[in-house]
Amino acid sequence: MENYCYNLAKTLSKSGNRCIIVTCNTHGLPPREDTEYATIFRLKSLNFLNGRYPITLATKENKSIWLQLLKSALDFVVINTRFYPLSLQALSFSKRLNIRPIVIEHGSAHLTSGSVIADNVIQLVEHGITSLDKFFPADYYAVSNESSKWLSHFRINCKGTLFNSIHPKEFRDSASDRAFRSELGLHSDTFLVASVGRLVKEKGIIELAKSSTKLKNNISILVAGDGPLKQYLKPYESEKFHLLGPLSKNDIAALLLQADVLMLPSRSEGFATVLLESAACYTPPITTDVGGAKEITCNGKYCMIIPCADPNTLESAINEAYNSRARITELGSKIENYVAENFSWNKTSAALLEACQIAQERL
Repeated sequence: MENYCYNLAKTLSKSGNRCIIVTCNTHGLPPREDTEYATIFRLKSLNFLNGRYPITLATKENKSIWLQLLKSALDFVVINTRFYPLSLQALSFSKRLNIRPIVIEHGSAHLTSGSVIADNVIQLVEHGITSLDKFFPADYYAVSNESSKWLSHFRINCKGTLFNSIHPKEFRDSASDRAFRSELGLHSDTFLVASVGRLVKEKGIIELAKSSTKLKNNISILVAGDGPLKQYLKPYESEKFHLLGPLSKNDIAALLLQADVLMLPSRSEGFATVLLESAACYTPPITTDVGGAKEITCNGKYCMIIPCADPNTLESAINEAYNSRARITELGSKIENYVAENFSWNKTSAALLEACQIAQERL
């Protein structure tokens, strides 16, 4: 979501728009920052769920930020996600300005924490805040068709999609000079399977680790990311399963350029950015049917969509890809071309501006 917001602001500002970003201060940064693409205001907040669910605080500093925003002569308001306390505040703020906002859905399932008890509470909170959201006028959009379907779970009508996007060449050109096969002592023709994401249960990382024990020789899974399951995954480390830890965007680009396939066995995604990044690097994905999977692969033509994320299914899919390396290379070329033509930030930003104008006409 941060990547989505950043790229939209960057693209909109290049076309002559003035952008202001309001977010929660989860990392102790300055309350205001002026960049080349936007003015960023950061509200003091409580970092609930390790920062995954920030709750804004009632402080004088936060009140001052809202007062500055009231005087900013805003034309449009765009709210990313609907279930944070900040989302509810933004809806109330929009009504005060007589602006009908755009709310963009980024998920396709409930937020999870790994605890059944906590997850039940989180779901109640999500439904509660969403119920309050509905008291305010707004037009709802989604980043993928799966996200659009998810809105119907809350009895919200989705007006359309505002796709997650990418600048393919810019992403490739940002790649660092790291050589992962060499660093890990792998043979030059080792079939590399990249996994990029937070090490949490819903990403299917446990099943992926288990599948590595059954893979053919000369196949290696490289996992980029950090999270609560890191220690659980340590015993699986081997020539076939490597934990790389958290990587910078530049290193992720390098990893995806060197990988043969991306593995994304997630339970749910709104529109996984890594699918776009992988496509930009000519690396076709093996993925569950999550948000974005069918959109960026021409309804599955340029990837392998698997029915579930159990270890046997993952092992079978990876081995199949390994046995079809020429086909994998062909799919990589096709998916890059398809994404470059259909998922640009220029298209998404233009569609967003049009959606904002339509919303204002509905006042």
